[in-house]
Amino acid sequence: MATQIALYPNSLRTCIKQAGYSFREVSKETTIPESTLYDWAAGNRVIPHKERQVLARLLGCDIELLAPNSPSFLAPSSIATSNLVIYSQEFSRSLAQQQQGNDMDKTRRLIIQAMTAAGMALFGNFQHLLVAEPWQRIIQATTKPSSIDTETLMSFDKLTEVCWRLSNGSELDRVEQLLPLYLPHISLLAQQPSEHQHVAAAIASQGHLLSYIVASNREDFKEALSHCQQARLYAQIAYNRNLEAVALIRQGVVGLHRKRPYQTLKAYEEALQFVGDVSPLIRARLYASLCEVQGKLGMEQEARRSIGLAQESFPENPAKDLAVLYIHFSKSGLYLHEGLALLDLHKPQEALEALLHIDGLHPKIDISERSRIDVLNQQARAAGDKGDLEQFKLYLESAVRSALKLGSELRYSEAWDAYKHVYDLWGHEPQVKSLARLFEKQT
Repeated sequence: MATQIALYPNSLRTCIKQAGYSFREVSKETTIPESTLYDWAAGNRVIPHKERQVLARLLGCDIELLAPNSPSFLAPSSIATSNLVIYSQEFSRSLAQQQQGNDMDKTRRLIIQAMTAAGMALFGNFQHLLVAEPWQRIIQATTKPSSIDTETLMSFDKLTEVCWRLSNGSELDRVEQLLPLYLPHISLLAQQPSEHQHVAAAIASQGHLLSYIVASNREDFKEALSHCQQARLYAQIAYNRNLEAVALIRQGVVGLHRKRPYQTLKAYEEALQFVGDVSPLIRARLYASLCEVQGKLGMEQEARRSIGLAQESFPENPAKDLAVLYIHFSKSGLYLHEGLALLDLHKPQEALEALLHIDGLHPKIDISERSRIDVLNQQARAAGDKGDLEQFKLYLESAVRSALKLGSELRYSEAWDAYKHVYDLWGHEPQVKSLARLFEKQT
């Protein structure tokens, strides 16, 4: 039987051994299933950021030892397409051995389950992927690009569409399972000149944008940034301005999460060079995102201009936009970005008015749970800035409860930031002091 290579190598096994634990003992201490620990140690899946922290504390090791080493299918993080690496034939053979070692029945089950979850019918391109031949062909194409055919490539393009549909819901675990099955091979194919290179590169770019979403959901922003950079590289090979602009927008979002607004501004300004060549939905998202960071940097006139351009650009029917599959932007996003900018510009009343178009307590617009909590945190901050401490308490309590229920460290951390911000203004008030209990003894 072929040896399976680790897609996400880490030092968990070594850390457990050095700490004098067994896998069973670690499982009992952390309540993480023993089978999951073995799966992580084998490098089959990335250890989520929250669990890395728990394990690092228990084992007394550096958290970085539990992070994935650069996955071997990723090219270096570089904006110059000339720096892409053409992998050796030896490594391609390793990928082939890996796929041959995979249980085709397991792959088939994953695809059927994913399509069912995505609400898509099992026919045409998808039936093509339920047998071993296209998987073998995509592996062979990594060293002999001419061996690939349009039908096989379109099958993987449709599988990527399934992943996008799943990423819009609560099925990111399925996306994380599917991508490693084909993204390494598509990425290798996309690096080599052939008649199919541009199509393969567009699929690879989308695969890395999906991987960015998975990494961001784990709040692993270092990995998320790497996937943004890879997505841009493959978008350049594909000559696809929509994908390149989206990769830059995502890169800017990572900058905000890492509290590096000037890096965010730079990414958005780079994307502006394509603003005349991208779809209306991407254009609206870019201007709205630009508004947010301009507000953060105190650029009021520019921020107001940007949100105006975002509103003008937003398509009448976003569902028909060419990029709707991979931009995930709705009317709620316009109001959220505007509200964030106005908060940073010290305009709390205007910010509340913008955010109330959504309303985290009783949403008026369809919005994900993660985004709803984001809105609640911003409404809490705006109410606190205004001095409306009853509303602040209402929004903050709801945000903290929801963040803990969702298991989102990021949203919980943002709730703490909102509390600290308002405490600096109104910390002498008993009702503000009492809210400290929301953050006590939470893990």
